Amino acid sequence: MTTPPGDGQDPQTSLRDLEAMLDAITDRAVIKLGPGGEVVRWSRSAQAMTGYAQTEVVGRPLSLLRTEKDRGAGLLEQELESVRQDGQQEFQGWWVRKDGERFLAHITLTPLRGEDGAVTGFVEILRDVTESARAESLFHGLLQSAPDAMVIVGADARIVLVNRQTETLFGFEREELVGREIEVLVPPRFRDRHIGHRSGFLAHPQLRPMGAGLELWGMRRDGTEFPVEISLSPLKTAEGMLVAAAIRDVTERRETEQRLQRQRDEILELSTPVIQVWDKVLALPIIGTLDTLRATRLTEGCWRRSPRPRPRSPSWTSAGCPPSTPRSPSTC
Repeated sequence: MTTPPGDGQDPQTSLRDLEAMLDAITDRAVIKLGPGGEVVRWSRSAQAMTGYAQTEVVGRPLSLLRTEKDRGAGLLEQELESVRQDGQQEFQGWWVRKDGERFLAHITLTPLRGEDGAVTGFVEILRDVTESARAESLFHGLLQSAPDAMVIVGADARIVLVNRQTETLFGFEREELVGREIEVLVPPRFRDRHIGHRSGFLAHPQLRPMGAGLELWGMRRDGTEFPVEISLSPLKTAEGMLVAAAIRDVTERRETEQRLQRQRDEILELSTPVIQVWDKVLALPIIGTLDTLRATRLTEGCWRRSPRPRPRSPSWTSAGCPPSTPRSPSTC
């Protein structure tokens, strides 16, 4: 008698197929636990990740792979009880391989229930996140040590991460900024324009200053405004495109530039090239911080070389000296 199409399949065949699928997963370990947390099934990826063969762990509590401190605290039992009560949960902590090496594990623990609703076991999916955690820690360290305020923004223009310098510069606590649109740091009168700038950058992300040639302004939590300089850098991550904005307060530099410009304007106003003579008195223009000794020597030299008698209203050369005569060449 043949089995009609669509009817039940050999349980052993189904189990082999399931195990084959589990073994095909290489980036995470799939472990089946009994109701007390003992290992029932152990995938090849679990063996590769931990160094333990299936025969070494089946029937033993999974706390075998926990640190001595966690075993003493009964951490596995606490996790299992929490999942029994509340359903699937995620945990993260340090595990120990067979050779004694520790690794940071991210765990997804799901309860298995029978027809009566009672928990009959658990499925644990285990990922080694040591390297990603190390990279994230390094990134956070670099972010915090940056001299400028650093704001990380997602593709939706909402703030994902800020460093301490951002809190100091803008007066916000980190929790007040994360999740809000970046325009919270922009004065209201510039927000519409800023939305256009950041939309343009997100459409064509590349390393460049924002608003080149424009005066950009930031706004602190208390509403005060200050000039800023912003550099933008795109960051490709597993979560999608992020943008790192380095923000610098340029108030002092802007004030210095304005002060120098005022000084240049004053010098230009005082340096009009006009020389007049009133009854043997020579008036020289003041050119910035003109050396007084040089001005005196120039005046005396011009008077010595002047012909006698001196006209009351002579014409003067562009060098500030009387014109020479054929009989008395001038070298002024």
